[in-house]
Amino acid sequence: LADIRDFATASGARVPPIAWGEAADRPPNCSEAHCCTGLNGAGEAVDGDGLCPLVFTMDTSGNGLDLNIVTGLKMLARFAAFDVLTETEGKTSGENGEVLPPGKTTADFIKKITPISFVKPTDPPGLPDPIITPNGFENVTPGTQVTFDIAAYNDFVVQNDNAQFFTATIRVLAGDCVPLDERQVLILVPPSNIIIE
Repeated sequence: LADIRDFATASGARVPPIAWGEAADRPPNCSEAHCCTGLNGAGEAVDGDGLCPLVFTMDTSGNGLDLNIVTGLKMLARFAAFDVLTETEGKTSGENGEVLPPGKTTADFIKKITPISFVKPTDPPGLPDPIITPNGFENVTPGTQVTFDIAAYNDFVVQNDNAQFFTATIRVLAGDCVPLDERQVLILVPPSNIIIE
């Protein structure tokens, strides 16, 4: 059983105890501080991180297997935490064929993406806070809104007589691989000869 719990932990199949709901919604033999993964929903202790590896105990006849599988999948979809990171993707030229210096793409206009805040779902109460890191958010519960600050400026495209337009993509990822959101950024390098009359 310990090996199975280790596998659940390593694969991210863990949820907070609140996943089973508040006292009135939980199995009668499982308190709000416990994981309802024991036999017939009995409470079991959380792990060292205060989470519940989704490993269910059943009797030798396999009673409740189907219900436990459905419960586990629902809980993973709703409560399994993941990390949120960003990546940028650029083009090698502008929207009207503007040429970039060698080795540069339009993503180089984006200098820094800083995680700044989050708003957790209000239901259920008691969800753990995500952790803000220099590169993103760790342990984000599905439904959480995260906010990034974008710093961008031009330090490599020389102005000329025409406005120059460039686009780059900022992508928000779950677990460094699954796209959650994507935004296209428009960059304008203004002409050098703007005359205000």
